[in-house]
Amino acid sequence: MKKGVFTPLLVFFTLLILSTLVFTISRAEEQKKLIRTGEPAILILAIYNEGERISFFLEETVKISQKETFKILEENAGYPEKNNCQKQNNIVIWNTCEYFDIEENFKIQLNETITGYIKQYPKELPNPIITENSIDFKKINNMEKTGKRGLITSYSFNYVINKKIELNKDLSIYNKIYDTAQSCNLGTAITDREVEYCINLLKSIENTETTRNNEFLKVENNGLELLINTKQTLQPPKKLITIT
Repeated sequence: MKKGVFTPLLVFFTLLILSTLVFTISRAEEQKKLIRTGEPAILILAIYNEGERISFFLEETVKISQKETFKILEENAGYPEKNNCQKQNNIVIWNTCEYFDIEENFKIQLNETITGYIKQYPKELPNPIITENSIDFKKINNMEKTGKRGLITSYSFNYVINKKIELNKDLSIYNKIYDTAQSCNLGTAITDREVEYCINLLKSIENTETTRNNEFLKVENNGLELLINTKQTLQPPKKLITIT
């Protein structure tokens, strides 16, 4: 091959290789750009999906926990599962319990039940904040996602759920029975006539059956069962305030 022909070919192949390299680099950079552009969407979608899972979990937890709480209160004569009440034949003797506040007892048991479910979730979630008429879950922000490319560093997620407490009429029966029993002359001085009068008062409450066994009155209303000792006064309606 002549020297004059070899030089143009060398230049041609050199330019071809260089142009191919530039094209490859340019395409690689474009792909990186696409990756950087797509990464936030992928991460946001992952965070959204996690949020939806948490939302569903908390919603169902609240529903199930409320039902369980009503049942536990029913089995414990209006008190949380952890109580200091004495029992006879596995039935709570009301006079032996602490102060009576069915709404407060409901919140205590509901918090205990919800917390038990939350501990089973694979991620750490905050305990519920139970107010007078709502259940709040706040500051769930431990789902940080860290990017590997470009300007993306991290994404965090904050989720707040507010669920209204549905206090149904099932709780009102406790107050009706309590108020009625309080109107009886309970104590060591009560007479048989006063006991019979008290029984009739309790029976006047809708769907309530009352039977006597010596000094005890057994009160039943649907699934609720409790015992009242007619020879002892009933517990106070609210927690007593101690002044020191």
